[in-house]
Amino acid sequence: MSDDSAVAFVDVGQFPGIDEYFRLVPFVFLAPLRPRLRIKKVVPLEAMTLTSLVDAMSMELTPGQSAVIYSHGSADALRIGRTNSLGKDYVTASDFNYLANYVAGIKNKTIRNLNPSHSGFHIDGSVGAALIDNLISIQKLQIDHLCVLACNTGNGDQLLYGMKRAFGARSISGPKFQCAFGQIQFGLFNNQEEFGGMLAKIKHGIGGWHTYGTTPGRRLVFHRVVNPKSSFTFTRNDSWAESAFAVADFQRDICGHHVPGGYVQERPLFYLHGLETKVKMVLPGEADYQRHFSLL
Repeated sequence: MSDDSAVAFVDVGQFPGIDEYFRLVPFVFLAPLRPRLRIKKVVPLEAMTLTSLVDAMSMELTPGQSAVIYSHGSADALRIGRTNSLGKDYVTASDFNYLANYVAGIKNKTIRNLNPSHSGFHIDGSVGAALIDNLISIQKLQIDHLCVLACNTGNGDQLLYGMKRAFGARSISGPKFQCAFGQIQFGLFNNQEEFGGMLAKIKHGIGGWHTYGTTPGRRLVFHRVVNPKSSFTFTRNDSWAESAFAVADFQRDICGHHVPGGYVQERPLFYLHGLETKVKMVLPGEADYQRHFSLL
């Protein structure tokens, strides 16, 4: 299957560096039986809200293109405010279905007022009218696939179904686990015997430790530390590898980074995304990653 062209809409206010991540990893791997998405453009939103997201999608997407949304989420809501990123008036499955029905009413002329606030969806005046107008424009584009990279959205069929209807996407997917995002600082471990001793004590994914590679000289280990302010991000100052070859293998094969110049430690400091399964963190280049998505 050929790759699908996509635009990534990313919440840089909540995830600083996520725009740079998608520039270095210009792919999104979907659930089985779907081609991966190739990110053609990254649209950073400083404070993602429903209105800013829909406005950006209406301007940046082209007909038949796919879209990626990276933000906070849960099984029953996209955890962004409607018009204010500081509020917790999150957009639920019911909200998306309401908007889908409202747009349908505008199209079939059973509803004539573009502003939906009078019917219980609390967005005032011209802002609400612009939201509906933008959704109509997005639906006309016939989005091929909408990938919602927000925690646990794959556990909410009603949420995905509502978003699919509201945005008019042919298909939609979301992860069944929390999304982890953070920064990694690599360092080389010159004493291979000591490094081997460390590896002997560590199992992949246990206690936050992760090991990759089995061939001496191409092994790497890092320790995931969850941000105390959020269960959705992780932080780590450094990781260890036996060589630059191990770093390059990990960046290219496991993380999906483009590593220019072959086996060179081009980016010792870079961003990392994965799915936190509570047993281990699964990264995009691993086979398990695709299996942890729901697809509608």
